[in-house]
Amino acid sequence: MDGLCGRCGEATFDGASRCGRCAALEAGRHRRKNAASRKRYARRRARGLCTDCGAPSQGAARCEPCARRSHERSNHFRGIPLWPTRYTVIEIATGEDHGTYDSMAEVAACLAFARLSFDRVEVLGDVSPMAAFTAYE
Repeated sequence: MDGLCGRCGEATFDGASRCGRCAALEAGRHRRKNAASRKRYARRRARGLCTDCGAPSQGAARCEPCARRSHERSNHFRGIPLWPTRYTVIEIATGEDHGTYDSMAEVAACLAFARLSFDRVEVLGDVSPMAAFTAYE
């Protein structure tokens, strides 16, 4: 379908997904839809209704359930960010801390420099077991 309109199958120009006629129709449809949405919003606000669902909202833009849903979907409610895991290298025999590193490649370089093998050290990651459930990327 390369070079053909995704709506009507006519030829397109410059790799566009729509031909000129369909692109113009779609642009007009978006303008009408946006205008209708703005009118519905203004009407509901003037009547004291929720702008999302139309339920009574006691003067607020959204009723309490819609406001809560909107807030919970926003970036303000997503929990703590998931920071990258850092690794600490500890020699098992002596308990010596060889430092903290940002990647396993750095850990491998540390071990090579100190002439240690993985069976002689413990590599600890600082990721929380619950990170997958409480954080976001």
